[in-house]
Parts: sequence; structure tokens; C-alpha cells
Amino acid sequence: MRPALALGLSPLGLLGAHHYYMNRSNWGLIYTCTLGLAGTGWIRDWFRIYFLIQRSNEIIAGERDKKEKTLDDAYMIWFPFGILGAHHFYLGRFTWGLIYMATAGVFTIGWILDVFRMPILVRESNQRRISMKAEDVEGNITPAFDDYNDNSVTLNAGDGKEEAGDDSKKDAGEGPSEDKIPEVKMASLQGAPNLVPNTK
Repeated sequence: MRPALALGLSPLGLLGAHHYYMNRSNWGLIYTCTLGLAGTGWIRDWFRIYFLIQRSNEIIAGERDKKEKTLDDAYMIWFPFGILGAHHFYLGRFTWGLIYMATAGVFTIGWILDVFRMPILVRESNQRRISMKAEDVEGNITPAFDDYNDNSVTLNAGDGKEEAGDDSKKDAGEGPSEDKIPEVKMASLQGAPNLVPNTK
């Protein structure tokens, strides 16, 4: 906790050092490219650094999904870059992000209204992510087949087959019954070549 707090409060926080330390590499890159969201994100992180550390520990412990979208992160992007649709890109709403980018946040009106509907947008984004994850899990389920029974293989003697799987008769010393002894037919020798050498 102390290293993250020290990095966040230091000037290195402008470059996202505390985000890199907490394995929030995407946010670290954003801070590096924008100098801490033009300094506003870095300053606001002073007041939410405790919650960022707690959230990072929960992710490491497996108690929270790393891809979960949070309301405070969405608001962090909304100002100052929300007018270009940055918060929509963050929430996976790429079409709306492009619309905001082309219209300056739908002429700034949509950008302002998003302050009030941000909780709904974050909730819908997480629900969409969960449903997509559930569909992926269902798609990877392989049906179980019970149609295969390898306990015994039955082959009939008359068809050139034999019966396997019952070893009790073998243990008792009993041989195969007469009716299951395959019939061996001698091939006709008529027309066969004479294999006995002529000594005359």
C-alpha cells in the first residue's frame, strides 16, 4: 500500500507510476500519454488512491474480475476527454464513442447528460460482459456420450466371429463348445498347380 501511495502522490503519478505498480497497465499508459489526464486525473487519484489499492488487492486475491468496469473510472475519463467519447470507448460502446468524437459529444449536450446516466451505462456494460462470458462458457461445453459400452465384444463363430468378455469359463478350464468351433473348409485342389517335383 505504501509504495502505491508514495508513487501516486509524487510527480511520477503524472506518468501513471502508481497505476503501473497496481497492475493497471492500461491506465498507466493513458496517464503516460496524457500526463495524468491533463493533471486532473492525477489530482483526483489523491482522494481515491485507497480504493484503488483495495480494488487491486481484491483482483490479485481473485475476488474481483479485472475486466469489471467501475463508476469512478468512467467519471475519471468523462472529464476532460468525455467530450470526445472516451468514456464510451472505456465502456465498450465504440459506436457511441465515434459519434461523440465526430460531434463533440453530440454538441456537448450528450456529454453533460452522461453525468446523470453514467451509473446506468456502467451497469449495462458489466451486464453485457457477464452475458458474453456466460455464452462463451456454454459454447465450450462438450456433451457427454454414454452410447459406448466396451464391457464385452460379442463375435459369433458362424460368422467368423468370437465372443469375448466372459472369462469365467477360461478360469474353470472349460474349452469352447462344439457348436461354436468354426468350420474349416478345405480349399478345392482342382486346378491347383502341381507342387510335387517331377523326378522322372
